[in-house]
Amino acid sequence: MSENGTKMNGVLWFVAIFIPVCTFGLYIYEVFFQDNSTSFTNALIDPGKQSKAEEIYKKARRLEKEGKWEDAYLNYSLIVEAHQASVPDIAEAAQLRIVKLKTQMESFAPPVHLEIFTKNSPRSPWQKATSINSDRLYQLRLKTKTSLFLYGFQVGSQGDIQNIFPENDYGIYSYENPVVEGEYYLPSPAAAFQLDGEKGTEHFYLLFNNSPLENPRALLENHLANRKIYPHVITVKFEHR
Repeated sequence: MSENGTKMNGVLWFVAIFIPVCTFGLYIYEVFFQDNSTSFTNALIDPGKQSKAEEIYKKARRLEKEGKWEDAYLNYSLIVEAHQASVPDIAEAAQLRIVKLKTQMESFAPPVHLEIFTKNSPRSPWQKATSINSDRLYQLRLKTKTSLFLYGFQVGSQGDIQNIFPENDYGIYSYENPVVEGEYYLPSPAAAFQLDGEKGTEHFYLLFNNSPLENPRALLENHLANRKIYPHVITVKFEHR
């Protein structure tokens, strides 16, 4: 390799390593070292509402510094939803933190992965798929990298929501929560699902957290309606033909 080529490779390696490190370093600086004692003062704002919003904002900042990003995200979202009109300056600051947190969380690989497999008949081999015909059998395979609480739902082409994890709506199977690192077959390694006649785009949603979720179905419904975004959702879609 020529000297110029060696230099070019060195530059590329430098860029590939330097930029992600700097991005993460900047985030750490903003969270732990930058002066975040934002002053929220406005004579026209209800003091009671301002005090409540400031209390939630301080709690969210503390959670963020403790590494509890999902809890911080939810608290920032609460400020934006409940106090955007009454305390706009605090809501704006919370929205900026949401953007930072979302970018940071998305930079990490998700702890669970979902794949869809299909086949023509019970004796046929399984094949990985992105679309499924109505007459074909299909199976879901979940791979988890760590212990976590996991909740799965299938949303049909008509918008109907069905539970698929840790159990399904028909009592065909049931798994324990929290899950551990490993692979999970839905409905089971030796069984399969079959779609109904409603064709269109089907979606699978996986909600995960390090503690139990009180009402994961309601969280998903709010998430889909953009009423309250839940930060830990994995979406997989396929075409039902």
